[in-house]
Amino acid sequence: MDLLKEINKIVPEDVKKQIQELTVKFSEIPAVAPANPAPTNLATIETKLVDGTTLSVDKMEVGGVANIISEAGTLPAMDAEYEAEDGTKITVAGGLITAITPKEVESVEETPAAPMAEMAALTARLAALETEFANVKAENANLKVAMSQVNDATKVSLSAINSIIATPAGEPTQKPKTQFKQDNLSSLGDSIKNNLKK
Repeated sequence: MDLLKEINKIVPEDVKKQIQELTVKFSEIPAVAPANPAPTNLATIETKLVDGTTLSVDKMEVGGVANIISEAGTLPAMDAEYEAEDGTKITVAGGLITAITPKEVESVEETPAAPMAEMAALTARLAALETEFANVKAENANLKVAMSQVNDATKVSLSAINSIIATPAGEPTQKPKTQFKQDNLSSLGDSIKNNLKK
């Protein structure tokens, strides 16, 4: 009894209300009466199939002789599983019924659990989305750090390139053949003047 109280504390009020409403709805539905077995005292029993043909049997039970009635006439039923319009499946092999499977009736008791199952599925999906969002957020933070490091490395590289460009290349590898000094020019000029005076 304590377990039920604990579960009751966990379940949200809107879900409790939905369960109560469903319980009331399903309590108003009349109970499904079990299908009456087909009478076996008749000479033949005809069952309409979903494909529009008719299955005729001498008795609706395992071992009954099965025939198909169509526009072409009555023919022995081929080995197959036939589905009646009411959902009953009749398996025939060698012209005899080997199995009869009634249509499955949905259980009324299982339906009120559907909102709980939906809620559990939504909670699981929400948890998965939260985990995915946290992973994306962490990845985004890592990418920001990586981009910052790339930016810093780029700044250092550009600074180095600017320093290299600004530094002179050094002394020329070949010196001019003649170098004129100030003294040489003066004496050359004096020599030219003296020649002109003469």
